[in-house]
Amino acid sequence: MKLRKIITTSDRKELFEYEDKTFPVDLFWDKYNELYGSMLDIHYHNDVEYTLVLKGSLCFSVNGSEYTLNAGDCVFINSNTLHMSKSTNPCLPAETFVLLFPISFLSSDICGTVYHKYFRPISGKGIEGAIIKKDNEPGQKIIELLHCIQKLDKNAYGYELMCLSHLFHLWKHTTEYFFSKEPI
Repeated sequence: MKLRKIITTSDRKELFEYEDKTFPVDLFWDKYNELYGSMLDIHYHNDVEYTLVLKGSLCFSVNGSEYTLNAGDCVFINSNTLHMSKSTNPCLPAETFVLLFPISFLSSDICGTVYHKYFRPISGKGIEGAIIKKDNEPGQKIIELLHCIQKLDKNAYGYELMCLSHLFHLWKHTTEYFFSKEPI
């Protein structure tokens, strides 16, 4: 389990390096009772982020708008979007699973069909993110896939292939979610 500390520049950009620069996908498990102030301070990054609440509840701020997330809920944060999170109940501190990756890892050809059909509608349209709940099929699939990614063993043969497969499915369901729900 990898805990993290957010270190930022003066303009709140997170200073972050992937554990494996040749496979830029990082997974974190945040235990809010082990974080200063039971929170992750305001920041942004060039990568997309999925945060799945495993226990407790969070107040999640996205560009100044606040949302409550409970166990089983998820938030998608688009690249370059200011966000922060704080556990709402000190008696039941939140625990989360966080997935970070750059969109370019899945679609580096910005002139290609895949980028224009599936990535540009989200990354290029000013969408800040989405609160994802299990109230529709794409939301259920996103949360199921995050649980699958969370369980992958980084040391197992084929980890990268399984992770990539799940990431492509995750993105497919994320685009479907945006077509069925209003983004934030």
